[in-house]
Amino acid sequence: MTSHSVRPRSTAAVTAEFLTQTRRIYLNEKMPPLDANPSSYNGYSVGHWAGDTLVVRTLRIRDDARFFDFPQTRNRLITERLRLTAPDRLEDRMKIEDPTMLLAPYEFTYGYKKDPPYKIMEYVCDDKRYVPGADGSVSPKVTPN
Repeated sequence: MTSHSVRPRSTAAVTAEFLTQTRRIYLNEKMPPLDANPSSYNGYSVGHWAGDTLVVRTLRIRDDARFFDFPQTRNRLITERLRLTAPDRLEDRMKIEDPTMLLAPYEFTYGYKKDPPYKIMEYVCDDKRYVPGADGSVSPKVTPN
C-alpha cells in the first residue's frame, strides 16, 4: 500500500492509495472513552512524539474491518511506532492487543521506501491480491504468464 502523510500541528493525515482512504491521527490528545465515538474502518487514533518516533494508539476499528482476516473485538488496541530509519525509509513497528481473541500481542514491522515520482491515483479494486501463509505471513499473489 502506498501512502503519503502531512504533519500539521494537531493532526497527522495519512492518505492511502487503497480505497483512497484518509486516516487521521490526533496529536497530543488523550484517547476518548471507548463509547465516545462510533467505530470506523480506520478507528480512532491518537499520537505523540517520543524523540524521533511517532507513537500512535488506535481503538474502535469496526468489527467487519478485518486485517488479513484477523479475529477481533471492539477492544482491540493497535500501537504503532513510526520512525525514519534513513532519509528515504520509514519503519512502522506494530503491536495488536486483543485479550479476548489473542493469547499474546501480535507484533510485526512494515517498511516503506520513499518513491518521489510516484503519485497516488484513483484506486481500482483488484480482489485477492494477497495470500496469507500458514505461519501468519502475507505474500502478494503471483500469477504465472
